[in-house]
Amino acid sequence: MNFQNEKDRTALLERLHEDVVQVPSPYPDLPGDCRIPKCRINADGSLQNKYTLMRVNGVNMGRHVVALALKLGVLPDRGLVARHMCDRKGCCESEHLEVGTRDDNRRDAIVRNRIARGLRHGAYTHPECFQRGQKNRMAKITDEIAAGIKWCLAHVDEWWQTERAPGYDTKTAVAIHFNVPVTTVKGVQQDAWNHIAEKRPTELPLAKMMEAGQRPPAPKRKTVLSDADVKQIRVDYYTTTDPCHFVRDMAAKYRVTPASIWNVLKRKTFKHLTPEIPAVNDSGHGMAKYPDEVIQKIRATYDAYCELHGVERLISALSSYTGVSESHTRNIAERASRIEVMDDPAAVIPLDQLELDPMAGRGDRHPLAKLDDEKVFEILRRISAGEKRNKIARENGVSGSLISEIARGKTWKYVFKRFHSKEGQP
Repeated sequence: MNFQNEKDRTALLERLHEDVVQVPSPYPDLPGDCRIPKCRINADGSLQNKYTLMRVNGVNMGRHVVALALKLGVLPDRGLVARHMCDRKGCCESEHLEVGTRDDNRRDAIVRNRIARGLRHGAYTHPECFQRGQKNRMAKITDEIAAGIKWCLAHVDEWWQTERAPGYDTKTAVAIHFNVPVTTVKGVQQDAWNHIAEKRPTELPLAKMMEAGQRPPAPKRKTVLSDADVKQIRVDYYTTTDPCHFVRDMAAKYRVTPASIWNVLKRKTFKHLTPEIPAVNDSGHGMAKYPDEVIQKIRATYDAYCELHGVERLISALSSYTGVSESHTRNIAERASRIEVMDDPAAVIPLDQLELDPMAGRGDRHPLAKLDDEKVFEILRRISAGEKRNKIARENGVSGSLISEIARGKTWKYVFKRFHSKEGQP
């Protein structure tokens, strides 16, 4: 679209001003009224603060962007945006638009009070929508502990003398007292719980230990999940009836992130724990149809011979040897399933015990093949008879480039050789 061509500009202006209502501008110093599309006006006359799109040369563009391009004669460069001087996103009046950067747009929002700050922030206007403190599902401490931490940090001299415990700073001592990680104490000190007022704890056992001359324990590490929790998570994953929501539910239950649960299941963390999957039925646990020894053999053999003999041939041979389906064998070899089984590099199956089929993964035995040997043979016959390749491609539901490669012998080579030997062609 040429925004400088008079004919194109006239056609775009007519489309731009279709179904548009003129609304008085909120700023009297701006020239003209705002042009708001009818779809952005509610039944009660209120305006929706939303952008509106229009189709230009097969591309969806904002109406305000098109209006600014007609004003400038060219689309704004990458990194530039249209600034609404009237503070209405739906307005497409070119006199109310200026080009600028995102920083300029952000400064406009601050100067014109478009950003909710202070008492206008949602935390004050709608406090019920904000889960703060111990109401937050990710909270590791309670409001009472947070209030006690704040008091201890503000009144250090009243409960602890630094010279009595050399080597321990204030935050570490507070962490030991409340049995929390030091990072939690730092978060409280940095106003992470600024809505909680400080309160003196009912007991100060650490101060008593200092007075008695006892050495305080080491601070708690930032490890939310225990070994027992990790084992239970891995057991529950293979016995759950709702695997789609399992990670989300476990994250909410143990108050950790979903990524932490995935790392536990993929054995990226807690690698020292051996899998403890209970036997649910005779065939193994809930989702396991094959013992761990078979899984270890498949993975060890796949890693050892994959580059030498090819993926498809090796998957087919392992499937025949172990009795596991090819799709399941592939998932096991690529660590997409049975992730709880630990690898054993010594469990490699000797090559003389595998039947490596030279045709595995070729022709109609390839998992992505759209044709079979008979269809390819018929395609070659029709090509030799002079039929158009585009017609052959449409009838077989494949691309014209694939038909050309078959005709040149670039793919389905063994069928190509068999056809020419049968037809007596060179």
